[in-house]
Amino acid sequence: MSDPKSTISKRSIALILSLLMLFSLVPTVSAVTIHGAIQGTVSCEGNPVSGTVVSVAGPLPSTSIIWTGTTNAAGVYFTDFILPPGDYTVQLFYLEGVCQFAEPIKPAAVAGGSTTTVDFSGTACADIIQNGSFETMDVWQVGPTPWPARYSTTYARTGLRSMRSGIEPSEPDRVTESSFYQRITVPADAASVTLTFWYRPFTQETPTAAWEEVSWAGYDPRRAIAGEPMVAPEALAQRDATAYWYAYDWQEVLVLDASYRLLEVLMRERSNAGASGWISRSFDLTPYKGRTINIYFNTINNGTGNKRTWMYVDDVQLFTCAQPPACVLNPSNQWVNLYGLDSQFHGAPLAPGTLVRAYDAAGTLAGCFVVRSSGRYGAMAVYADDPETAVDEGLTPGERIRLTVNGEPAMTLGPDEPLWTENGALLHVELAVGGAITRTLPLRLGWNLISFDVMPPDTRVDTVLAPIAGRFTRVLGFSCTAGAQSYYPSLPPGMNTLTDMDPYHGYWIYVTSPVTLTVSGPEMPDGIPISLCERWNLVSYLPDGPLPVLQALDSIAGGFRAVLGFDAGGLSYYPDLPPEMNTLQQMRPGLGYWIRMNQAGTLTYSPAGLGLMNALAQSAEQSEVSIPAGLRPTNRWVDAYSLNSTLDGQPLPAGSVVEAFDPDGVKIGYFVVKEAGRFGPMPLYGDDPYTPEDEGAKPGDRIIFTINGQRALTSPARPVWPGEYGLLQVDLRSSAGMSR
Repeated sequence: MSDPKSTISKRSIALILSLLMLFSLVPTVSAVTIHGAIQGTVSCEGNPVSGTVVSVAGPLPSTSIIWTGTTNAAGVYFTDFILPPGDYTVQLFYLEGVCQFAEPIKPAAVAGGSTTTVDFSGTACADIIQNGSFETMDVWQVGPTPWPARYSTTYARTGLRSMRSGIEPSEPDRVTESSFYQRITVPADAASVTLTFWYRPFTQETPTAAWEEVSWAGYDPRRAIAGEPMVAPEALAQRDATAYWYAYDWQEVLVLDASYRLLEVLMRERSNAGASGWISRSFDLTPYKGRTINIYFNTINNGTGNKRTWMYVDDVQLFTCAQPPACVLNPSNQWVNLYGLDSQFHGAPLAPGTLVRAYDAAGTLAGCFVVRSSGRYGAMAVYADDPETAVDEGLTPGERIRLTVNGEPAMTLGPDEPLWTENGALLHVELAVGGAITRTLPLRLGWNLISFDVMPPDTRVDTVLAPIAGRFTRVLGFSCTAGAQSYYPSLPPGMNTLTDMDPYHGYWIYVTSPVTLTVSGPEMPDGIPISLCERWNLVSYLPDGPLPVLQALDSIAGGFRAVLGFDAGGLSYYPDLPPEMNTLQQMRPGLGYWIRMNQAGTLTYSPAGLGLMNALAQSAEQSEVSIPAGLRPTNRWVDAYSLNSTLDGQPLPAGSVVEAFDPDGVKIGYFVVKEAGRFGPMPLYGDDPYTPEDEGAKPGDRIIFTINGQRALTSPARPVWPGEYGLLQVDLRSSAGMSR
């Protein structure tokens, strides 16, 4: 930093200022509108940086630059009181690369009569070139060629000397290279590596705007370093292969390896632009970090036509910049904490080193976290704004937190909403960037109970169901906190109580014809928790494959009394029944489920051991739902079962058909006995009040049972349909002589 050549020159500043003024509209602000100011410091590793250009644009939504200035010797800039109240963008222009800034653009809110402070703090970049100003005659190696490079006082951008490469007009023309170079070991931990230099190129030949890349037989920079012609003598004998090389002069800058083999041509031209002054060139050499390389400048003269080519080079710098601070915050005394356990970045878990940032609506950085463990971030403090300060430190209560991962906007997958709630709150917010996948859900005519395991970018019902618009008549949801919710596309949107569809819940949807629904978005982690209330919960299923019920619900084992599904008809699992009687044996992707909880709990579909679970699932018998003629399943049913039913005084034989009817003779249930003496659970469907047809029973209706078409006596004597989602034990007794 003490090297005078590492500071920004007056010419650089003038160039920046002129460009900013040329491409921006600077309004004239009257005295009436001069209200506030912005000030701040620019520092690098705690040291003030002078001569840095800072601009202020706004007020938003305008992006016009309204003020431009430079930092003084103390690194301070100040706009004076010329800014109308509003929101502005402050940008730092630091072109020469001796310091790296994580956030060179920051927002600022200006209020009347006050001064807003916006500071910039950077990480120092080291210039690892030695004697880049050529003020001492050392360090640089000069190739022992017929006309070698030399230190020169003819031109100097700064100081007294530069380096001349090539043949000046006062010297005889000849065949020669004229090279100088320096060996450098680039730090392996550098975040960026940038070569910059200034040069003045001249030629008496016809200049080229762009060099035609060709292959020169025998071209080898190692020969020039050894004092030999760049093209080997045996190659020169093949004039047809080297004619292009031999016919022209050029100026070039190369990167060579430690053994002087060519790695990259940074610049190759024949230019006469030096008459107009010094030209700056910059190249990214970050790919060479951790390697020993040679920065190689050279001018070729072919010795023909008495025309010479040469250049002067000055202020060569190779800046290696450390990783800038990931987070520059203005902490306040209040914050919430965000965390994720299985967050994704383009389909893969967050990698260590990934940067998660949190912003308020105005773009103020309010929190950040560098990932240390795969897929996990946090706890990340997200700060609130302190109303007692002029600086915007962060969010206000109730404001939504905007999150990014490595600078890309992230979708929030829950389970908590990303809202700044109250000081000290702990919010579980999983994140996903990119990696969207599509789920395909085939829907049957009539009722379907569905769920999906992806987070749509837009969760509004009409957007999620847009692929099947016009093919459904209603959607029903249920939340234990909000109760029953519904969406009817025929109603004005504001009247519907179901406004969103998310991957945490199941949904009933009635379609008018078979159709396929596709839902796209980032995949939800299998292990994300789903909160369950006491009594009924309508939930999604998140694992990628089917699982046996008890395996899938291991996290709430002993806490539930019923699980109901629907796949063309009702399926049920009751832990109090013998396991083999349950018709719901597996939980499957794409389906939703009712879960009746004894008390509140948290459901977590654990991804651990899924290979074994899937194997178990494949071996489990899932009852096939066969819909006989006359039975019309709806989304309302109760389950009937028996452990002791008889036919002709004997246990009800396997293969017997048990049917149920409402008082109007409408068939509401059907079951084929699998084990002697037992049947069920058999869904007994209720009527759908939103259709003109009578599909089943109504609350209070007496239920009539038959066995193989014969009327059966029941115990209890007069079973009634109690309403949806219950379990009735009804033992049956029939004989061949009984009629329906």
